Parts: sequence; C-alpha cells; structure tokens
Amino acid sequence: MVKGQSLIDAINSEFEKLQKNLKSIDFEDFMKLEEHIKKANRIFITGKGRSSFVGMMFAMRLLQKGYKVYFISIEMTDLIPPIGEGDLLIAISGSGETTEVLTVAKATKESKGTVIAITSWRDSTLGETADEAIKIVGRAKSSEQSFVGREVKGTLEPPGAYFEILSTIVLESLATQIKPKE
Repeated sequence: MVKGQSLIDAINSEFEKLQKNLKSIDFEDFMKLEEHIKKANRIFITGKGRSSFVGMMFAMRLLQKGYKVYFISIEMTDLIPPIGEGDLLIAISGSGETTEVLTVAKATKESKGTVIAITSWRDSTLGETADEAIKIVGRAKSSEQSFVGREVKGTLEPPGAYFEILSTIVLESLATQIKPKE
C-alpha cells in the first residue's frame, strides 16, 4: 500500500461528493446573480461561521474588480453604511435559518434593497425572504436557528463543509468571469 493511500482515497471520495453536488446547481441562477451585481449601486455580503469566509472571499474578489462592496459582520455593523434601494445583499447560509443572516436580510428588504440568498434550502426562511434563492446542495436541515446557539451547544451539521466548499468554488469561478466595474 502506498504511504498515505487512505488519505488519498478520502480526498478522492470528497471530490466525488462535490462533483455530484455540482451537477445539481442551476447555473442560470448564477448568471442572474452576475446581472444583479453589475447593476447594483453597492453590494453587501453577509454570512456567519464558515459561510462568512465564503462571503469575505467573494467580497474581496468583487472589490478587486472595482465594485463597491461591504461585508456585513454582526460584530462590525458600525462600519457599514445603511442599505437602500438599488443596493444588493448576497446572504450566504447553508441552512437558510441562521438568525444573524436572517436579521440582515429582513432589514435589507425593509430598506428596499434586493436580497439574493445562497443556501441549500430554497424553502428556508432565508430562501423565502430573498428576492431570489440560489441552491447549492450540501447542508442538512437544522432546527437551531442561531449560529452562536449551534456553536455553544456543540451541534454538528453534517455533511461537513460541502456547502461552503462548493459555494467558494462556484463564486470564485463567477468572479473570474465578471468584468471589472467601469
């Protein structure tokens, strides 16, 4: 047996699962997201936990393309301007039930901004709150709505980070196609 073969097998198994989930994505949804990004006055992105890392990476890529982008972290709300009409919020939550993300999405709707959800569950609270919901398979349904609550309770969310990994890959690929802001 090759040294490290069990790790190589585990990695290949993970890639196979990601490939399977990738086939379930409706890429037309991402083309619509691109159009929303191009016409938005400002772009706001939010997520909590691992989804926040996905959002921050995408925000940086859009910033590099010349877009006016803000990442909304619950801890840093004083540094974020108010969202208004013509602004876009990209809300990332695998479960679609994360309280902190829902709070931002609902406030955006009240302020007449557009909300695009990236979630595993279109029928989640976030999916139903959003103007459009993009589905990326990978997150199991959760009854615990608060990210902090899940962390304090030590609740695991199988199947791992498939949602975030696939979201990162797809959003990074989209970012490479988006033309710089003129």
